[in-house]
Amino acid sequence: MPYNPALDGLRAISILAVLGYHCQVPLLDGGFFGVDLFFVLSGFLITTMLRNELDATKGIDLGRFYWNRLVRLTPPLYLMLAAILLIGLETPGKTLVAAVYLTDFFAPYEHFYGVLRHTWSLAVEEQFYLVWPLLLVGILRLPRPVAVVAAMFCIATAWRILLVQELPGEWVYFRPDARLTGLLLGAIVALAKPEFRDVSLLNSIGKAAAAAILLLIVASRIYTPMSLLITQPLVEVSAAALIVAATDGRSEIHRLLSHPILVRIGVLSYSLYLWHYPIANVMRQSYDWPSALFVTAVLSMALATLTHSLVEIPMRAFRLRQRVVAT
Repeated sequence: MPYNPALDGLRAISILAVLGYHCQVPLLDGGFFGVDLFFVLSGFLITTMLRNELDATKGIDLGRFYWNRLVRLTPPLYLMLAAILLIGLETPGKTLVAAVYLTDFFAPYEHFYGVLRHTWSLAVEEQFYLVWPLLLVGILRLPRPVAVVAAMFCIATAWRILLVQELPGEWVYFRPDARLTGLLLGAIVALAKPEFRDVSLLNSIGKAAAAAILLLIVASRIYTPMSLLITQPLVEVSAAALIVAATDGRSEIHRLLSHPILVRIGVLSYSLYLWHYPIANVMRQSYDWPSALFVTAVLSMALATLTHSLVEIPMRAFRLRQRVVAT
């Protein structure tokens, strides 16, 4: 799909919110919603790519899709895990759990899980990547695929409501089946993204969505029924609206999110996410938030830059070479 710098800008906003939350920055108590922005964006991007491939080739090369996801995501993760294990910050058992993308099944049940707890979101996305292409091939051949995905979204929302009534909020927060709503909402945007003739209306939607997300980040608390039942859906819907505005080159949100600094941070966002949490986890135990924020931001940015240059870019080139050979 064509490159859109505004989506990297949206990634930047997401990772900055999460980093600030993990460093316990005041007024960022809801910064954990940056993960929900990532989920909606991931659902949108993956569904768009798969739909485009199906439209162009009348099929989806599942083997190539899974291989590309593996080569794209696993090497940076394994580099971080190796460093954590070498330094001795985590046990081999928890490192192995993170390496096979199962942290979301274990982290909820141990409050002080350790420096790899953030890999739960990687596990949720990887599990979605494993199942979604298989479902999407069939869904896209149905008469009304958008209605089918919308029904799945409604069922997933109802299921999360039920879980909140039965389980502690912390358990629900990490469960993959309680996280389907954001991914499915992104898929709905990919399948039914509206086109706007009125740019002023598009700008209004983008500004309202951005303002709503900012307000919810400032005013929210993690694990509460309010955040799980009300705030999270509002953030997901706002993220979907923000994606609609960001993907239209005429919008003000597109121009704002395409700022070079935000784009650069967005390009590094995956590696930033991997490295920032172990550093923040250690720093916040002994230092106040300004010191934790400064050290975490500087070290994670440096490590992310190195990881991107030495691992992500070579892996991308490797995938492209494979594609050329295959064709």
